[in-house]
Amino acid sequence: MNFADDESGIDHFSWAVGTDKSVTKLQNDQFYTDILMSESVAGVVIHNQTLTANQTYYVCIRATNGAGLKSTSCSQGLLVILVKFSPGVVSDGPVTYNEDKDFQLDDKAIWAHWDGFEDPVFGVTGYDWCIGTNPPRAEQSAKCVWPFQKIPHLNTYASRFHNLTLTHGSAYYVTIRAANSRGETVESTSDGVVVDRTPPIVTSIQLSPTKGKEILYLSSQAAPVVTWSASDPESGILHFFIEVGSFPFQGDVQSSYRVSGLNRSLDLDLVNLTLSEGMSFFVTVSAFNMLGLETRRTSQQVVVDWSPPVSGQVADGNSTLQGELLDIDYQSNNGVISAHWQGFVDPESTVVEYHWCIGKKQGRPGIIISDTA
Repeated sequence: MNFADDESGIDHFSWAVGTDKSVTKLQNDQFYTDILMSESVAGVVIHNQTLTANQTYYVCIRATNGAGLKSTSCSQGLLVILVKFSPGVVSDGPVTYNEDKDFQLDDKAIWAHWDGFEDPVFGVTGYDWCIGTNPPRAEQSAKCVWPFQKIPHLNTYASRFHNLTLTHGSAYYVTIRAANSRGETVESTSDGVVVDRTPPIVTSIQLSPTKGKEILYLSSQAAPVVTWSASDPESGILHFFIEVGSFPFQGDVQSSYRVSGLNRSLDLDLVNLTLSEGMSFFVTVSAFNMLGLETRRTSQQVVVDWSPPVSGQVADGNSTLQGELLDIDYQSNNGVISAHWQGFVDPESTVVEYHWCIGKKQGRPGIIISDTA
């Protein structure tokens, strides 16, 4: 199931299990259980469900966007058949976490733990396990990169491969094979764990509406909207922290505000950022991936400028004396008219452009021609 929302982003996912696909899909949110971002980005293990033999079950996933709108999709159905020798569930990560891990920082070892291998008639007499780089296909044995190794103690339900060389960005799958007293075997493979050794990538930060290149100038009375580009191709981004400071990478103006890893923008009005004339600030975005690795990036300097430039002096003609403007009242040339000026200043954003015009009266009435200088 692939969910996407280009406008407001996906806010959260939730799941439900039922025996009637259409009924389950239409159930209200109270029937659905939220999936935490820290649990998984591509799947979830559903525990503590009582299943009946020869019954088909449907898993429905509901995505809710930032505007509260919902979309629900359901699986094709899973028929539960009870057999004598049944494989269990294999989870990635140490047993101390008591949950399945999708990502790990370690590139020298693989952990796994398992539960549910049962043979009520002949019993389980031993386990062995191996590691592969591809999930096994249906009804095929696991393809192992490292061969099966015997697990020495029958009552062991967790183990570790160590002294390995694992590749950053690659997924690894653990297969547990159980044997009974008749020599029959069943196996089950984990959903895989990805090795992530690098922090997220934050490529850009934009603030709107602003103008400028080296320094951004804000003329709006409202706080700007900050938008950023960030990714983590291995484990994904768990969340962001946005802060505003008078210097880069500081939060003295506005302390850290947490944003979901599914979002890439924040209206600073929503965090009650207070602006003032001449105020200067920087916006810092901190991105954290699923393993807690962090990348920080700060914006260009932003200056609040609500006032126009201060008017200066304009003199007719093109003459000066010791730096002072000389104004003329008459001229004999009827083909050229000249003027010069000084004293126009803007303390916040500086003057970047002048516009001029020629008229028959002082001020703007009766404009004959205008241009830019």
